Amino acid sequence: MPALLDEVLSRLPKLSTAELEEVRKRLLLLKTVDQAAGQVAAIDQSATMALEVIAGFLTDRGLEHASVPALRKATQYQSFTEKVRRVVSYMASVEGLTARRAFFRLGVELLYDDLCRMEVAVSARTLMSHIHRLPAVINKSFPGYAQAGHLGKIIGKR
Repeated sequence: MPALLDEVLSRLPKLSTAELEEVRKRLLLLKTVDQAAGQVAAIDQSATMALEVIAGFLTDRGLEHASVPALRKATQYQSFTEKVRRVVSYMASVEGLTARRAFFRLGVELLYDDLCRMEVAVSARTLMSHIHRLPAVINKSFPGYAQAGHLGKIIGKR
């Protein structure tokens, strides 16, 4: 790959202005595609983490044994990833994978408790469908923390 890059760089001075502009446009397009791929990978990583937390939580409670691969095949997985993207946006002040996993765990516990209070039968798929409610249940339990940028501090409080 470095040899190819060296060759491209050596040819740049010989290009016309129009050709240089075309190279610039294509490089910008590649940069955009690379950034989009990075965002998709980050969302996929967060969605996987959320599924692992949901499956682990239900297993720990002895309620259901759900596997992450099976949950990925669920019909609501696509909408779940979009909901997770919004939750990740909400928890932007929570830094580090361990802290984010703990945050998801706390959120899933609070969501489970909230669904039980509403007398909803809770399964892994139910939690997936309601994952977008994590910010609401967390704000209800920890009012003002999100607005102050202190979401990372709630992890050890419960």
